[in-house]
Amino acid sequence: MLRKSGIVFITLCLSAFISCKKDAGLGGLATIKGKVYATDVTKSGDVQSAGYIGENRVYISVSGSSTSLTDVRTNYDGSFEFDFLRKGTYDIWTYGNCDTCAWKQEYDIHTKVEITEKKQTVVIDDLQIII
Repeated sequence: MLRKSGIVFITLCLSAFISCKKDAGLGGLATIKGKVYATDVTKSGDVQSAGYIGENRVYISVSGSSTSLTDVRTNYDGSFEFDFLRKGTYDIWTYGNCDTCAWKQEYDIHTKVEITEKKQTVVIDDLQIII
């Protein structure tokens, strides 16, 4: 037989567990999907080719954070997917090449995505880069 103090302790533990709000980040059941579309442009501005690009790195972070949670590489068809996310707001970004930039790399795309449901799948617009 449980004493009154034991029942109170169990009730407090259960209510603390149930009422915990998880912040945005890894460990959930939601997904963000998208594709990267690349345009190959010469220094004079002429388009040489365009299409979905494979093996391009895409990053995700909790919105406002300067540290990425993880990154993935696009598939052959330009698609990428971030799984196991919790509800919250995320920043998604990728880089493209820039022949006229000092480091030959340019921060091309940065998009904000919100997950509002526990098992939600969000498909974002194409991330369009110049290579």
